[in-house]
Amino acid sequence: MVSAVPTLIPTLSLELFMLSPGPNLPKLAVLALMTALILPPLPAAANIAPEQLAAVRTLSRALLGKVSTLAGGVLKGYIDHHGNTAAFNSPKGVAMRSDGMVVVADSSNHAIRGINPQQEVQTIAGIDHHMHDGIKEVAPGFADGRMGAARFNRPTGITADRFGNLYVADSANHAIRKITLDGVTSTLAGGHAGDRDGKLDQAEFNDPKSVTLDSQGNLYVADAGNHCVRKITPDGMDSTLTGSTLGFEDGVGEAAKFPRPEGIDVDGAGIVYVADTGNNRIRKILPNGRVTTIAGSGWGMINGPVARAQFATPSDVSIDRNNTLYVADSGNNAIRIISAAGIVSTLAGTHAADDQNAKGGTARFANPTGINVDTDGRLYVADTGNNSIRRIE
Repeated sequence: MVSAVPTLIPTLSLELFMLSPGPNLPKLAVLALMTALILPPLPAAANIAPEQLAAVRTLSRALLGKVSTLAGGVLKGYIDHHGNTAAFNSPKGVAMRSDGMVVVADSSNHAIRGINPQQEVQTIAGIDHHMHDGIKEVAPGFADGRMGAARFNRPTGITADRFGNLYVADSANHAIRKITLDGVTSTLAGGHAGDRDGKLDQAEFNDPKSVTLDSQGNLYVADAGNHCVRKITPDGMDSTLTGSTLGFEDGVGEAAKFPRPEGIDVDGAGIVYVADTGNNRIRKILPNGRVTTIAGSGWGMINGPVARAQFATPSDVSIDRNNTLYVADSGNNAIRIISAAGIVSTLAGTHAADDQNAKGGTARFANPTGINVDTDGRLYVADTGNNSIRRIE
């Protein structure tokens, strides 16, 4: 593998000059070594394939990735405005809409917000303002309707389809909601706490935390209160993909066990990845419902091979096109990476909770809960404790 280093150096040099020109030669050496150890040998820079170059960019970001605040700030509130003059209250979920808007499940504001490419924040659905001691507050509810007529109760997870429709895990309403591109909210399934599969008008959930869509239009739900992952097909049927009982066990279907799974994502092959928050592990579910543990050995913060690595209440995952998995490691106030080769590393953040924009390990988060990677490899983080949406690029 070490023989790959000479052919990598021209490509890596180009990457580093594009990302952060200047005194980065020590980082270049480390990055070249990391790439040689983790990736298969690459061809000369002139012949490098797009997916291989993207993998190099992933490693480049790990050393040089810059963390910035896209919108919001430490002080909680409800303000639609620009950048850090906008305000959120415990944002939990984040996703990308097809028009380039970053969409946010603003949990304690009981609203769905959007951040456009100019960093202007607007409310998409769920407005119910009232004043208390001169302070604007919002109230939870449960109602379908257009834009401001809709009501939510602690939405925590959000995803978008290719048409711009949004799907929301409306956790305290025990429901899965849909918001069309023109702002009409409807209830797709649920509305009462329970555990029932079947047609969507009969299905019941218990504190759903996260949702994700595959390329076939199947919607997956991390049904935390029922300790399982559910699947909603395009023809309107809900079923339990895996899990049913609190615990920790790999297996097929209901034989597998989770304690309140929270974050999920799905790759192009239909494999679902789960942030198994209560077990401090990352799991995966094959299309046939077989669950295996892919990373984590208990509570802590250890990098290295997946079998030795440790996490602390990981709350969300997002996978890119190169099968690099990103983890919002909430209890460690960090963003972690699991490479396709099975190596865990820390992309940004550390044990100490704070609000600091910087590169890599000098950046600080406070209970990052949601994460999403876009098609260009930029990461968006719902930094819950800092009431902000952060970006890593």
